[in-house]
Amino acid sequence: MGILVAFAAQAVGYAALGNSDVLWLACLCIALAHSGDSTAWVFSTTLLQLNTEVEMRGRVFATDLGFSSITIALGTYLAGLFLDRGVSAHAVAGATGLLMLIPTVAWGCAMKFLKPRPCLAAA
Repeated sequence: MGILVAFAAQAVGYAALGNSDVLWLACLCIALAHSGDSTAWVFSTTLLQLNTEVEMRGRVFATDLGFSSITIALGTYLAGLFLDRGVSAHAVAGATGLLMLIPTVAWGCAMKFLKPRPCLAAA
């Protein structure tokens, strides 16, 4: 449930950022979005580690962190590209919020339709 709330916080934070016109509100929106991002990453990494063999955890964590870094770099590049092409910062932030609805809905569906299984750490 925590990851679902975290994804929703990201979506709401960035969508609201696209509609904010004052600095204090923009800062609040960014704090909400980044809090959601941090929470989702910590929770998902913890779940990943709990479901990984002990001997493989370091490799799995390094791979996860690498993919996370690549994703952040790609998102930053694309945002800059759109801004350089004349798309307003409000539109880029709003679109980011809308795009965050995709993992939010996907995680919600996964929670509804997939059955939890015992983690390796409990064994």
